Amino acid sequence: LVPRRASPRLAAMLAKRVPSDADENGNDSVSESDFAPVAPIEFASLRSLLVPYYIPVECIQLARFSTLTVMPMHAISTGLTYRHIGLLGAVMSLGLTLGPVAAGQAITAVGPRNTFALTCVLAAASGACGLAADQLSPLPCFICAYFLLGVTDSVFFVARTTFLGATVPSDIRGSAASLVDGCAAIARLVGGACGTIAHHFSVEVVYRLQIVSCAVSMVATLSLMPAISASQGTETKTGNPDKRVSMRCVLRAYWWPLLMSLLFLGLLNILRRARDMFIIFEGHERNMSQAEVGRFASLCFFIDVLMSPVTGAMLDRLGSARNGAIAFAFMAVALLVVLTGCLGSFPAFVVIAGVASGLTNGLGGKVGGDMAPASCRGNFVSMQRMMAMSWDMLATPLLGVLSDDVSLAAAETLVGAFAVIGALCSPWCLCEVLATRLEPISAGGRELSPRSSEPLVA
Repeated sequence: LVPRRASPRLAAMLAKRVPSDADENGNDSVSESDFAPVAPIEFASLRSLLVPYYIPVECIQLARFSTLTVMPMHAISTGLTYRHIGLLGAVMSLGLTLGPVAAGQAITAVGPRNTFALTCVLAAASGACGLAADQLSPLPCFICAYFLLGVTDSVFFVARTTFLGATVPSDIRGSAASLVDGCAAIARLVGGACGTIAHHFSVEVVYRLQIVSCAVSMVATLSLMPAISASQGTETKTGNPDKRVSMRCVLRAYWWPLLMSLLFLGLLNILRRARDMFIIFEGHERNMSQAEVGRFASLCFFIDVLMSPVTGAMLDRLGSARNGAIAFAFMAVALLVVLTGCLGSFPAFVVIAGVASGLTNGLGGKVGGDMAPASCRGNFVSMQRMMAMSWDMLATPLLGVLSDDVSLAAAETLVGAFAVIGALCSPWCLCEVLATRLEPISAGGRELSPRSSEPLVA
């Protein structure tokens, strides 16, 4: 792995082979019989990913986002306040933080395809909790629903990043990851339209549709997606498969690269969560109905869809650091516009925030896919995701309390400050890493050195 303008210390850490449990017990060598030869599956073009990857992924995302605007508006209609919505956001962030641990273990045990299927089960369980909110106590039901949604999002993110990192070459990985987030934007667009269904029929209809779509998604995933190993292509004499590497070993060996990406990915997650919250809060402040809020959310997500191919090209050409700085700057402008409170400020906020969110399409997946060492890809991405989501767990309740006890403008000002910090710090805190061929220093050594040290520009 050759880091872009990285320090020698970072380059050495990214090139290090993670010690396995066997290594810790004093066995430093790995025999050829330890790993069975596996023919790796690689997709050389975006078109080849359409049926085995994008169709199952889109089905899963449609199931996940069908209650995107319906669930928070439903919670407010049951008597919950902005403070409660902030609490539910924290509960969801807790699921996002704990989910990568389960995801890393699941990918190691059953592979990415079956882990994708697990997300369908979790999303269906979340819909069932929302469906029970009117019959039982609302707050406990919504706590369970939001927690399951958080776990679903994290498991899905780790599975998709691991799949792309294992099967897609680095020169098109940015475009591939951006199209995945484009699929998510289409699903969010449909999720926003579900507000109209809830308005004209009932929220129970939307929850039932979510459960049915989860079942369809599971069938599509198991029938279309190929079964791969998370560490495919690394199961050689110098390899080290995921099942032999614990998350503790990954953290100990790669703590510095993980820390470098933490500020960038943490701020990115906060801004994404804040955008969704502010669309709902601003709509509620303007006494909008479920259908009206859903239409504005759909407009924002439609812009996400339009930006997806543009962002993919920008990621492959400009890199993650510059692309992230531009996205943060657009989000700061969007929040400045809505804070003015002038006529048309809310629609303008929706449009500009949609552009900002569109510029982040595939950003987290590309950063994870580029940085993750192949020998421990699943656990590395899981650890990276868990650390980034810990920010979200603290930020969402803070935004809810500020919106409820102080003002919505105060919460928007705080997020705008985060956006400015992200725009200024992205090129500094993020070192984008590209995969290159590695050679062992010695036959049984722990250190690996890159074949070429040609400097790359972040």
